[in-house]
Amino acid sequence: MKKGSHGEKSAADGVRTWPSATTHSLLWRVSGQAHRRLYGSAMSQPIPFTDLNFKLAVVQELMYDQDLLPRFDLREYAAEQGFTFDDGSVEAVPEALAYFEALEVPAELAEKVTEIEMDGGNEIYLEIAPNWDGEDGLFDVDEFADVRHFPDLKSMTLLYTGNDEALETLRARGIEADWL
Repeated sequence: MKKGSHGEKSAADGVRTWPSATTHSLLWRVSGQAHRRLYGSAMSQPIPFTDLNFKLAVVQELMYDQDLLPRFDLREYAAEQGFTFDDGSVEAVPEALAYFEALEVPAELAEKVTEIEMDGGNEIYLEIAPNWDGEDGLFDVDEFADVRHFPDLKSMTLLYTGNDEALETLRARGIEADWL
């Protein structure tokens, strides 16, 4: 199969490939056609996230761990959009961050999220900040109100912030929560 086939696994490498990030993003946001192609029905309302870093943790699970959203590849996206970035920087690439801010996550995928494991080596973080070392709070979750959208979430491993109150709040909701 050719790279860029619609969510199919390549016989050659066993890796699911998707339409380009730009193509998919445009179809997803404007018409929902990509969603209908992938899931066979009209897209529901997107999840209204309040904390971008919580959203990133969810997208890691759905995009990179479960392959339920088309993968974002920073190098491919930069080539398509015509920008360059310093792949040695620990800072977030603004265009990558903007992509994920604009990405709509359909509400029907919320039930697929049963665990979230935030780790400095997660693919999503390295697609946003290619040389991020995990030594700062760039991807720390500050607000956990978005948990309400994920009724099947049972476990969270969080990047360490020292906010034990957050752990207790999650545990009170029946979520097993610990620091990485």
